Amino acid sequence: MSAARRLATPLIRQSRHGCVNAALAMLDRARGLEPREHGLPESEEGVTDARLDRHLRALGRTPVDIACEPAAVRAELCLGRPLLMTISRWIGSHMGLIVGFDDRTGELTWLDPNHDQPRRLREEDLPGRRAEPGSALVTVLLPGDPPPPLSSRDLLRDLEREVGVALARGDSERARALAYVPQRSLLRSALLSARNEGRLRVYFPAVRP
Repeated sequence: MSAARRLATPLIRQSRHGCVNAALAMLDRARGLEPREHGLPESEEGVTDARLDRHLRALGRTPVDIACEPAAVRAELCLGRPLLMTISRWIGSHMGLIVGFDDRTGELTWLDPNHDQPRRLREEDLPGRRAEPGSALVTVLLPGDPPPPLSSRDLLRDLEREVGVALARGDSERARALAYVPQRSLLRSALLSARNEGRLRVYFPAVRP
């Protein structure tokens, strides 16, 4: 795998339509599509995962949650696919687009609709979850795209098989945010405890980015 990669993606500043629509427009350009006015309405709560999922699927695209770990990010970028990244903040969430990595510095390059220049993010500072249940990182598959080499669902499924515990849907949604390094050991301990104590549900501590 390359030591560094940067996808050629023009930065688009957000307007009154907000960061989500700007990030989607940048994604269009990165994938060689004609940028469109996505027009997703935003409220004080932002654009929910479910609304974004429906919007992308209506366009014939498939959003897939990606494990919040450097290996998964690099794998997607090497396939030419940038990643939508959601950063949770005290006043809400903000979305940008990860477009590059550099193994030499351990940094990722991302485009922030609020800034004029690309920004750097240390790999260990990858956000762990959204305010909504789900992954902080999403890749968008076009028709004919191969599936992601590594997703948060894959990691969680492997861990459930290893420990011998199948999570209920609600717990599974929360656990996906923990199914990455360095939180994998914490999740494994929680699953082992649930199995040994015979509890029906598992409760996970909040994970802050």
